[in-house]
Amino acid sequence: MEPQTPFRPQPYAYLLTETDHEDIVTLQRAGIARTTATVLVALHKYGKNTPKITSRWIERVADMRQPEVSIAIGELVQAGLIVVTEDKQSSKGRPVKVYHVKGSIAEYLRGDVATRMADLNKAVIAVNRIFQRQGVPA
Repeated sequence: MEPQTPFRPQPYAYLLTETDHEDIVTLQRAGIARTTATVLVALHKYGKNTPKITSRWIERVADMRQPEVSIAIGELVQAGLIVVTEDKQSSKGRPVKVYHVKGSIAEYLRGDVATRMADLNKAVIAVNRIFQRQGVPA
């Protein structure tokens, strides 16, 4: 008889679905880093119904490592999409950082993609100028 390992239910471990992963790939194709895209999808899907979003929560939901989450959160805080507060649950230990979505994730993504498109258009114009100066039709 084979030894059995005890079943330990994890209430919110790895809740991202196949559709969520497809959305993450779509965001990557739009130029968003994988880790940032993963955090955005997790926040979009669960952020409104989860009162205390912590790094640990995101790690468990999205199957990410702590450094990946920290980098992605830093980018989103810098973009103004996430606000950080501290939750002092007990007098011992360090306070836990809690993340709240400040703005609209959809608006952030639309703006980010629009900025990237504008940058690409400027690059195409610059390349065309180079070729025109060299007498090559654009």
